[in-house]
Amino acid sequence: MSAPDPFSTPGRPPPDLLVCKTFYFVYSLGLACLIPFLPLLYAQWGLSATHVGAMGAIRFVIGFIAVPLWNGIADATKKHNAIHFVCLVCQASTYGHLINVSHAWPTIWFYVVFAECLSSPSTSLADAASGSMVRRWNVLRGLGEHDEGSASYGRQRMWGAVSWGFVAAPVMGAIMTRGSPKTRERAPFVGWFVILLAAALLSTKLQHGTEGDADARAEKESEEELAEADESGTFSRVASAEDLHAPISASSIPRQLWSVVKQPPVAMKFFLFLMAGASMAITDIYLFLWLNECGGTPWLMGVALFCTCVTEVVIFYYGSWIKRTLSLDWCLILTPFAYFLRQVYYWALPYFGNAWAVLPVQFLHGITFGLYWSTSNDFIQDIAPRGLTASMMGLFGAVNSIGGLGGSTLGGLVYDKFGGGRLFLGIGLINFFLGSWFTVNKLRKDRGTPNQSDSIRYVKLENVDNEL
Repeated sequence: MSAPDPFSTPGRPPPDLLVCKTFYFVYSLGLACLIPFLPLLYAQWGLSATHVGAMGAIRFVIGFIAVPLWNGIADATKKHNAIHFVCLVCQASTYGHLINVSHAWPTIWFYVVFAECLSSPSTSLADAASGSMVRRWNVLRGLGEHDEGSASYGRQRMWGAVSWGFVAAPVMGAIMTRGSPKTRERAPFVGWFVILLAAALLSTKLQHGTEGDADARAEKESEEELAEADESGTFSRVASAEDLHAPISASSIPRQLWSVVKQPPVAMKFFLFLMAGASMAITDIYLFLWLNECGGTPWLMGVALFCTCVTEVVIFYYGSWIKRTLSLDWCLILTPFAYFLRQVYYWALPYFGNAWAVLPVQFLHGITFGLYWSTSNDFIQDIAPRGLTASMMGLFGAVNSIGGLGGSTLGGLVYDKFGGGRLFLGIGLINFFLGSWFTVNKLRKDRGTPNQSDSIRYVKLENVDNEL
């Protein structure tokens, strides 16, 4: 009979990563029934590009406020599963009913505000839980982040890309192209409602937080990592930087987060998250409107989403190896350059004479989302103070929301005034200059501190009150 695991917690089962995979598959299956096609539906309901942008923008405004608020409440009360379940049920119900509300402006806008207030933290709570479960799974097996056989966030999240791009988007695109008028109108909302309710039930099986069985090992690793600090107090990146942080009262959650985010290397990455959020919003909201102008059908749009997920799945699966090979910084720097190539290609699309020519460039989505999202989530998990993973994920979501707000709002104004082609050309050039700026800073930093290019100064958070 084998000896009991010294890091197991009585009464708490070990994490079952099949739950993570299944949740992402079902959740993304439901999202892909409606989210990609919402801008088209808004336009069909008579909204201008500016109003379509405003509909997208309000999601980011609410997300900026509600995601960190809900996630902070979940961390403070430890009621993660209950809050997640309620948010998913509200998400299914409110957007599922969108087809039945008045589509007049601004009535529909206020309805979406209400829906987002109740449902916005659904994704970030799932990401926080999955990251924690992956880390706990590795700890229980004595594995580090890069050890052979270790689990990774990307290999859980990739199943969402599978259902999004390989199942829901192509099928829904075909239905919206070939179905009867009533079917085309109703199918996205019915699929959304039924499947998200199933995702809500699955969310109750997710495990939040890394307390318990990981704490004993965390303390041991913390002592070893502290001994590796250099004279300046900077620590090399570790498998779980949250182990360097001691928990304090829920009332000081913002102070704990600020103690980490204010560090220049972390702040620079959060600025990149901001700009990536803007590009993501512009692409998600306005690409299908632009394809529609170029003669594309919903079937083409579904196939385009299929292409985006081919490379996304591969990169999610090999994300840990890619990050280890290229480094965290270079993985993130690739994002604006990949967006530059995508968006300039969209601008040139009319010159190809056929909207189907969009398909080859869609494979870059593997970098602009797959590599960006998996690397960013790993980074957020690394820097999160122990017990505040959901809060740090909420802050990450808020920063992306600010970027998305700017992209969706300004993008709608530019689209109405100058057209979709010039919108994509403009944001593409901005991404090229951003990527160049980040590259110059990275090279300059590496020349100055060649052995610490990926280092972060971690703060013992029990001293945070004195520091602030």
